[in-house]
Amino acid sequence: MILERAKFIHKFVQSPREIGSITPSSRFLAHAMLKEISWNQAKTIVELGAGTGVFTREIAKKVSSSTQTFIFEQDDDLRTDIETQMPQFTYLKKAEELQDTLRRFHISHVDAIISGLPFSNFSQSFTQEILDQVQSSLAENGSFITYQYSLQLRKELKNRFKHVQIDFVPWNLPPTFVYICSN
Repeated sequence: MILERAKFIHKFVQSPREIGSITPSSRFLAHAMLKEISWNQAKTIVELGAGTGVFTREIAKKVSSSTQTFIFEQDDDLRTDIETQMPQFTYLKKAEELQDTLRRFHISHVDAIISGLPFSNFSQSFTQEILDQVQSSLAENGSFITYQYSLQLRKELKNRFKHVQIDFVPWNLPPTFVYICSN
């Protein structure tokens, strides 16, 4: 755990706009992010921006062995580390290639997309590109779950999704808003 935090801080110092936080997500945030997913019914799960694998490890505990799980992480070192720990999932680099990846695996829609992407660090056009792909990749009853350190995404997500629930997680550093979105 200490080694993981040290590596995360090092990565943040190298690329703060890509990493987005100085410390990995807490177990409290992981619980808030994953609590609404119907794990026994999920056939396909996607994680965008896996970082050090805090959510990935929790997904591994909850997901059935028949669920296709795709983990996207831009940073090669972080992606290699979590792939070594949890080789049962499919690992990819670029979240902006979500739809191409799903087509390549002959998947039309996914049940849940969990995102740790730092949208506030992205350009408006890149954020739109990712959210367009998320929206068109979700199954009819699918969920998009993301967290941010502000309410900056609230209006955008409410314009895109019929239902947007916002939870606050005070026991994360920094305290965090979790957006649970569905149609």
